[in-house]
Amino acid sequence: MKITQLLLFPYILLLRVFRNTFLRFLGIILLPKNLRKGFSKDFIIFLKKSSKYNSIYLRRDMPYVNFGGKENPEEQISHFPVIFLHGNSDKAIGIIGKYQSGWNNSIKYFLEKGYKLSELYGFTWGDASVAKAVFQTHSKINLIAVRSFIEIVLEYTQAKKVNIIAHSMGVTLARRAILGGKCFDPEYGYYELGIPLTNFIHTFVGIAGGNLGLESCKKWSKFFPTCNKFTGFYPGEYDSATGKITNLSQVLKEMLLPEKFEGERVFSIWSPYDEVVKNEGLVYNRLTCQIPNQDGEIVFYSSKMSHFNLKVKTFKEQLELISDKQI
Repeated sequence: MKITQLLLFPYILLLRVFRNTFLRFLGIILLPKNLRKGFSKDFIIFLKKSSKYNSIYLRRDMPYVNFGGKENPEEQISHFPVIFLHGNSDKAIGIIGKYQSGWNNSIKYFLEKGYKLSELYGFTWGDASVAKAVFQTHSKINLIAVRSFIEIVLEYTQAKKVNIIAHSMGVTLARRAILGGKCFDPEYGYYELGIPLTNFIHTFVGIAGGNLGLESCKKWSKFFPTCNKFTGFYPGEYDSATGKITNLSQVLKEMLLPEKFEGERVFSIWSPYDEVVKNEGLVYNRLTCQIPNQDGEIVFYSSKMSHFNLKVKTFKEQLELISDKQI
């Protein structure tokens, strides 16, 4: 161990030990009061009683990771509930850094426009660690967590339908969770998600999703789990003789259906300047951020609309798309 590492070791150890305390302190300084509360007590009680409860919903390994719920059982809702699903390594609520900015801007804007926290829901899936992003996949653990959360919100609010706004990997996780049916995970084998949730989704908005795989995963499928050929973003291989794509990741291939299944209305938001999706959004000359059979899209031709800005700066468009107003 180098001398500099030895000198820094006590500080690194202290930071790890008091990490959550430090983040809570930052949250008190940087977050509005209503985003420091997490799930409401009423929703927590319901969650714990639910047969679909997952400990990740009430995780204790990090603060400020979820939001939503009624103040009391009698509170009435007047909008279709909105479920926000973040991307790989992000969080539902962000404190610092562009990679973990969360849905803060969207929540703030929706509340200003008449929504209540009893109509807005989000939880943090995965490790919420940028360093571990390459290990996240459309795994059984992640898909069941997302699927169950949608079902719980439907049951809790007694709403006929919900809206879903998802970003990055949250897009494909949500789409596969909605589709339901038989899934495959190399670690667990085949398992069943259940019936399609299509009829319970009013509007689905996918922001900067890798629906046809990622350009960067062409080379890294054997090295990074997030690019694997079963539950990852592997885009397959292009056959120049037939002009067809073969060996697309199994989880992505399962979602290539002749009709939309994500909800009553389906939209995408993307930009050719997305630095994560890369290659102007193209994978084998197909736009990967477009959702097959979508009803419409909003495209930003601006270099300022990076992968994370597409989530952070499109709160107005998000609300427009889930309203009854057509684009």
